[in-house]
Amino acid sequence: MFVNITQHFSTAARQKAARMLGSFRVMVMLVAGLWFVEMADQMWRRSSPGHSLDVLGVYPRTVRGLVGILGGPFVHDGFGHLANNTLPLVVLGWLVMLGGRRLFFKVSGMIVVVAGVGTWVAAPAPGPHLGASSLIYGYLGFLLVRGFLEPSVRWVLVSVTVGVLYTSVLGGLLPVGTVSGAGHLGGFVGGVLAGWLLFYMPKWRSLRLQAGPRP
Repeated sequence: MFVNITQHFSTAARQKAARMLGSFRVMVMLVAGLWFVEMADQMWRRSSPGHSLDVLGVYPRTVRGLVGILGGPFVHDGFGHLANNTLPLVVLGWLVMLGGRRLFFKVSGMIVVVAGVGTWVAAPAPGPHLGASSLIYGYLGFLLVRGFLEPSVRWVLVSVTVGVLYTSVLGGLLPVGTVSGAGHLGGFVGGVLAGWLLFYMPKWRSLRLQAGPRP
């Protein structure tokens, strides 16, 4: 009996490790895609001076800037800009993806839309405002609240650990009037909103149904 339990635990542990590694590989591939986009952008700049993928960024309160609501997080202002975003994007994105790949894409979509609209409305003109930092702040906001909206030992530990490690970057939420502040704040709000919609609202609806109609 003891041997069978040990073997079962070992198999489950290997499967879990494989899923974690698989999620990490997917996240690395997604971020690698951003590097390919930036390489293509730099090549285009050199071959056609005056042209750049920066046109996919957000130009606040303009019609052409609406494209940036969805496109802004996926283009960067040079390799240095992208390099600064790479490690936190991989780490925080991977932690979100540990909850499931479908969840990851839902959360990412909400963050992109909320951050993009917030930047278009509140960021200083003329722009463009671009970069994956809005996603980074969104994942941070989501991970900070998930452990409290879906209380489990694992996710509470994740929330607390992320909070301790990334407290210093929360200062980036404050300067809303600067180039990136609106995107940072919008991303953070988008992440918190995603956590609330995906974890709190279903439980709230379930409790309402169980309680039945009010007399």
